[in-house]
Amino acid sequence: MKVALILSVTLLSLAIIIFTFLTIILRFWRLNRSKRYALYRAKVRKLIVELTVDEQEPSDKNFTRKLKLGQLEELSESIATKVKGESKDRLVSFLESKGSVTKAIRRTRRIGSIGKCNAASFLGNLSIARARPALEALLGSRNREVRISAARALGQLGQPGSIPALLDSLDKTGKQLPFGACIVALLDIGPKGEEYILAGLEGAGERQRAACAEILGIINSIRSTQALIDHFQNDLSIDVRIRCARALGRIGSPRAVSQLIRGLEDDNPLPLRLVSCRSLGQLGDPEAVPAIANLLISDNHQLLNTAAQTLSQLSSEGFKSLTSLAASHSPNREYALEALARKSVKSAVIEPQLEPLEVLFDYQWDKFWQTYFEF
Repeated sequence: MKVALILSVTLLSLAIIIFTFLTIILRFWRLNRSKRYALYRAKVRKLIVELTVDEQEPSDKNFTRKLKLGQLEELSESIATKVKGESKDRLVSFLESKGSVTKAIRRTRRIGSIGKCNAASFLGNLSIARARPALEALLGSRNREVRISAARALGQLGQPGSIPALLDSLDKTGKQLPFGACIVALLDIGPKGEEYILAGLEGAGERQRAACAEILGIINSIRSTQALIDHFQNDLSIDVRIRCARALGRIGSPRAVSQLIRGLEDDNPLPLRLVSCRSLGQLGDPEAVPAIANLLISDNHQLLNTAAQTLSQLSSEGFKSLTSLAASHSPNREYALEALARKSVKSAVIEPQLEPLEVLFDYQWDKFWQTYFEF
């Protein structure tokens, strides 16, 4: 019995010693492998930097022939975002010669979503023009992240010809591209895609028209003013009409004033009235003052606040409307007082020709101070 017990303890001790020894060996092996991998990455990074420097060839051509494409692509992508011009062209040419670009395009047709996302990111960061058909095909993927990666990559390519594919993907049932991802891609492409965006404004999809209206305003497309006015008047989608109103304010064409004034009418939805009011403020035309001043009899807080702030932007006519309201006994005079206070703080100059401004400091000042500044 004692012999069996001693034997068992001995075997258990031996097993523990062996396990500890193997654990130490494994630990050292992992550390050594990490060091070798770090040295390898440093060498690859040095090679890529040499490729991007003017008139400099890689110092170790034998190492260049033995490169592993995985690490090469990873490090090339990180550096490609920091270089441009001839340096980037040399890097792309080197990757083309190693077959990295061709393999990345092939990966866009494989099953795994992660591989597709990585391939799209690689191709986009390197601005590989011939990858456009493969990236456009990814817009129809069932995976949302793949669609977003493809849209981002197409934006980085900057080719206007990819705009129709981006816009069509906004209204695909079950495979819709997120609205924000499409907007970012269109912004990356920029004004050179104006023709395609104008054509998309006449498309059948509601989200497509909304995206086009938003982008046309951001890029200040003056030539699209009439098309935006037409859609502001007649489009069946409130979202499209709101974005057209915002775009017209950004563009700043005086042709839109009369139509935006109609957007203030009571039978329009509140969001459309609010955006129309802000856009009229951006246009700065005194013709809009009476229509905006009429909003100050509303009982809606958002509309009152927006109208008061807009009038403070519309030269002396809007300023006079606010000071008149501030001097009255209207229950909405606080909105005028607040707008005048903000304008005075921003300008830090009191215009002497506008005598009603004195009302701001004399009329029930104590109540105004308690309402807005004492907590």
